[in-house]
This record gives sequence, structure tokens and C-alpha cells, in this order.
Amino acid sequence: MEKLRSKLLDSGVENIKKLADLLTEMDRDQDSVLTLDELSRGINKELGLEMSEEEVQNIFTELDKDGSKTLDLNEFFVAVRGCLSEAKLEVVMQAYHKLDKDGSGVIDMDDLKDGYDFKNARARSVMTNEEAANRFLLMFDKNNDKKVSKEEFLNYYAGMARLSDAKFVKMVKDTWKL
Repeated sequence: MEKLRSKLLDSGVENIKKLADLLTEMDRDQDSVLTLDELSRGINKELGLEMSEEEVQNIFTELDKDGSKTLDLNEFFVAVRGCLSEAKLEVVMQAYHKLDKDGSGVIDMDDLKDGYDFKNARARSVMTNEEAANRFLLMFDKNNDKKVSKEEFLNYYAGMARLSDAKFVKMVKDTWKL
């Protein structure tokens, strides 16, 4: 699994959005699961990662916990994205709680309008604060409900788990002014 994760990152699949797009492409019949054939084709043909059939089979077997001969896209997504260390998880949760102004457990437009100054994002363009907040939601909100759950926030940052703890913590602290 680590080899696949490394190859995905080396091929430019370094963030959650790209990984989600890739998984959607690999799921040819759009049934939200991957078969061994879809996984093999996706890895070897679409990505050109040159993994042997045995390596692909091993990954498939490792992830097919229920023996259904399919991989749920969300489970595959979580397995590929990597894990956050304790230090990374702590700083991500600090950022999440800072943004979740009303403590509702989700970050929504009200939290963003009242709780975060997007002037740095706006400085690079002519966006209003609301437009910048909408862009934020697009980046993190994967189910398009205009809210960012803890899981969505964690998933976004888990895609950057390969950074060293020190670089990751600095990046998150700088981004959210922690």
C-alpha cells in the first residue's frame, strides 16, 4: 500500500481533490466500488504506475476486508490518503475549532463570514469575502452540502500527510494564523 501511495504522490496526485477525481475515473461503471480489474486498469493504464498484477492483487486483498471482491471508494480513499500523526492531527483540529465559531461540529458559511478574514485570498483577485468563503467550501466540502465536517477537513489535510511534522504544523499554523 505504501508503494501505491508513494507512486500516486510522485505522479502528481498530492491532494484530496485529485485523488477523488482519480477514483471517480477508475470507477468505470460509477457504482462507487472498485473491482480488481478497475483497480488494475486504473493503476497501470490510467496512471501508468507499472505495478505487477501480484502487487495490485496484494493491495486489493489487503483492502477488501469483507471479502466482497470490491473496494468501497471511500475505504480505498482513506487507505491511500495516509494518516495524520498526533502532532498533525492536533494542529488540524486546532484550525478546525477556530473556524467552527459556533461549535456546531461543522464549518458553514456563517462561521466563515463571521469567523475568518479572507483578505489574503482576496488580495490575489477581486473576490468578495463571500466569494472567497465559497471557494473555501469548494476546496473542503466533498458532499456539496455547503458545510465542512471534521471528516472532510481531516481528509483534506490527510492528503498532505507525507510532509514532515514540522513543515506540516508550520503550514497549518501559518494558513489559519494559529
